[in-house]
Amino acid sequence: MKSTLSNYQSDIGLRYMNLDETVQNYKLSISLIGYTLRHDLKDINNQNIEVQSDNKNKTIYFYFTETGCNSCIVQELENLTQVSKNSYNIIVLARYSDPIRLAYLLKDYNIPNLKYHCLPIDCEIFESKNQEYLPLTLVFNLDDARKVSNPLVASSESPEISKFITKD
Repeated sequence: MKSTLSNYQSDIGLRYMNLDETVQNYKLSISLIGYTLRHDLKDINNQNIEVQSDNKNKTIYFYFTETGCNSCIVQELENLTQVSKNSYNIIVLARYSDPIRLAYLLKDYNIPNLKYHCLPIDCEIFESKNQEYLPLTLVFNLDDARKVSNPLVASSESPEISKFITKD
């Protein structure tokens, strides 16, 4: 009986921690709505990054950092591999110290319609004073004004939340 109660308490505690992280990620996701992608965004080679307007949300942006949560990055790359089969364009914006290492990471996923940009480690991608997003793994769309819509902060504790449901 004692071990059953202990297992139950552990299970409830784990679910509460997952719920707490889920709520935090939801709040962070919502706070990103309306952020504007920088107009002067440049890659690690100081080349301008062209952003295409997309009023049908057929372009998905994936932002992560070299030091971010590896399981979140892998989880989202797997999700994006599935989504890209439905003619979605995937644009990766990754803060990485070496473009070759980034390319090596991405090649294993064989994502059609993939474009990626290796950003400087200290790069800020949004025109915002709040930089809470910098260490996170994000998936989002941009509207015609380069503003974030449909943001998602990836979660290794609740990976089912980031499963994409797409219908054409």
